[in-house]
Amino acid sequence: MNSPSLTAQQYLNILTYSKDATVIYVSEELHIGFINNAMMALWRKTASIVNKRLVDAAPEFEPFIPILNKVWLTGEAYIAEDTPANIDEDGILTTKYFDFEYRPVLDEQGKTYAIINTATDISERKKNLELIKENIQKENALKQKQTDTVAALRTVTETLANVQSQLGVSTEKLAQSEGHFKEILSQAPVGIALLSGPEHTITIVNKSILNIWGRTEEEVLGKPHHIARPELKGQPVYQWLDEVYSTGIPRVNNEFRVMLKDRANGGLREAIVNSIYQPMRDAKGAITGVMVILDERTEMIKARLEVEHAQEMLNIAIDAAELATFYYNPNTNLFSGNDLLKSWFGLADQSIINLEDAIAAIHEEDRLRVTEAVIHSLDYASGGHYDIEYNIANPAMGALRMVRAKGRASFNEQKQPISLNGTLQDITEIKKDEQRKNDFISMVSHELKTPLTSLSAYLQVLQAMKQQDEDEFTIEALEKAGNQVKKMTAMINGFLNLSRLEAGKIVLSKKRFNLRELIDEVQEEFNITTSSHTIKLLQCNEVYVQADRNKIEQVLNNLLTNAAKYSPHANTIELSCTADKEKVTVCIRDFGIGIKPEDHKKLFERFYRVDTEQAQSISGFGIGLYLSAEIIYRHNGHIWVESEYGQGASFYFTLPID
Repeated sequence: MNSPSLTAQQYLNILTYSKDATVIYVSEELHIGFINNAMMALWRKTASIVNKRLVDAAPEFEPFIPILNKVWLTGEAYIAEDTPANIDEDGILTTKYFDFEYRPVLDEQGKTYAIINTATDISERKKNLELIKENIQKENALKQKQTDTVAALRTVTETLANVQSQLGVSTEKLAQSEGHFKEILSQAPVGIALLSGPEHTITIVNKSILNIWGRTEEEVLGKPHHIARPELKGQPVYQWLDEVYSTGIPRVNNEFRVMLKDRANGGLREAIVNSIYQPMRDAKGAITGVMVILDERTEMIKARLEVEHAQEMLNIAIDAAELATFYYNPNTNLFSGNDLLKSWFGLADQSIINLEDAIAAIHEEDRLRVTEAVIHSLDYASGGHYDIEYNIANPAMGALRMVRAKGRASFNEQKQPISLNGTLQDITEIKKDEQRKNDFISMVSHELKTPLTSLSAYLQVLQAMKQQDEDEFTIEALEKAGNQVKKMTAMINGFLNLSRLEAGKIVLSKKRFNLRELIDEVQEEFNITTSSHTIKLLQCNEVYVQADRNKIEQVLNNLLTNAAKYSPHANTIELSCTADKEKVTVCIRDFGIGIKPEDHKKLFERFYRVDTEQAQSISGFGIGLYLSAEIIYRHNGHIWVESEYGQGASFYFTLPID
């Protein structure tokens, strides 16, 4: 059994819901080929901007276009931090701050064919940082004021009462300021810690940073950082803190991998964090400590890497299977595919193509059928399934190429189609092999029919002659020989029907008839010719259908014969039919060996036989159910089986009501 896999679109659907804001530009003119929900929320845009140029979709970002053009031409990534950008919020340009990245995607020749733009809105983080700095400055100012007040007490004794009053007010304000500051820290969405002095003594921590560190307040407060967190030994964090404290230069790390304490098992865990080490200064500018800000991105980045890995594995699988891939947007009528598809269709080497250009490469006898299949798949009621075989008539190939196209349409919440994605497989050689096989089967079957017809005639003559002699042994032997000839004739007819079906030579002759009358005739004939089983007719009212009477009779006989063969220890077969306003459903139920669940969908495939010890002893080539299914499908009906292994089986088929 093949491992489950996802389509390329399903992976894009996964990226759509990623928390990382992402947009993909797919041309040198910066057409927007993809944008996920997170980026639309940042830009205050909707999915309507897809396939538009950036300058048209978001003119407020025009200052960034020269940078994107340079990335496209040079193939070199551009990374920026704390960058202001104007966002159009209901017609008002609002300045936001972002960390963002423009990363080019290069082909094998090193040429850019897409740019992936990811962005993180750090406006709140910047705002919180500024607020924290402001509070620290206020705190230092209040402390300095307190110091000045104490000095004044020593020198101006005559104003002692007033100074003491002022000192009380200052102390109260300082306490309030510290309380507000600690409240801000505790509510911050990122981890924050304040480290004092050259030993980096931990004086303040919030819950977020304790969760990241895997520590409790009791384990770290009041302790030097290197003692409170020994797990960082051998990692660069200690050195960074010393450098920031000694130089006063802040340090910023993006997606830094660090080993942290794992509170769950007591060991270490790998984490990926964005970190800021900000020097703290007093009112005179002297460095007093370091503020640490941590934002853990482990799960988000691992998810992104898994998506990238899955996409890479999907691409490898597609290349290994020599599959062509396609994408169609019904809203823009634009079509695109991989290089293999473009070579099959003789399409220009460009990212986006009109669907009509691709349809033009399909053989003229198949174009209408393919167009109808595409339209059908884009109907929500169809389930979005697209599965069709057709010929490509690319003049550059010199011969027709037969392909099988399989895909799935996706829909929005309003049940409107968004896209049709899928793959194409070259089945030219497979079809040629099938044709050669069918030609051989047809030839052999035709050659066998003539001697079998003669043999049957001779047996009938001998039976008539021996009836007069009343030689019971010879009569019985001739009867058994006749039955074997009938079985072989039925088998050969099945092969002939198969070859005619696959060659498209089976033509339906539809007429209006009473299905109940046909069922009565089949029941009567079966009960006469089959001694091992009896048909029990359950509910079945008169109902008229527009169908090929002979072909539906063939389906009934195939299903009844199978029911008898696969229920050797039972003697009854139940037959029923029920109708509603649109269709009639026929059911044939046996009480035999049953069918395993994994065989249900394969039963109607050509030459498929159930691989069980009981089934192997039953004659047959796996043609009857395949022919029956094809006949029902050509009547716009449906056929299926319901069975529990060891408990018999029920075969159903439907026909539209006239």
